[in-house]
Amino acid sequence: MSIRMKVSTARFDAGITQKEAAETLGLSRWTYIQKEKDPSKFTVEEAARLSKLIGRPLNELIFLPDNSTIVDK
Repeated sequence: MSIRMKVSTARFDAGITQKEAAETLGLSRWTYIQKEKDPSKFTVEEAARLSKLIGRPLNELIFLPDNSTIVDK
């Protein structure tokens, strides 16, 4: 079982700043911050690029708003 984590936590753990992530995705820092607050706003392409930048498989990152509930079955 893999450990899933929020995008912001994974980015921080990887030592990547919001500015670096934004530049990699071709976004302004402000836009990146807004998407990190509501990760469901990332496009599939952005999510894949972010996963590669962070160094974690895509299925380990949680792309849901903070107020979402995850149920594992």
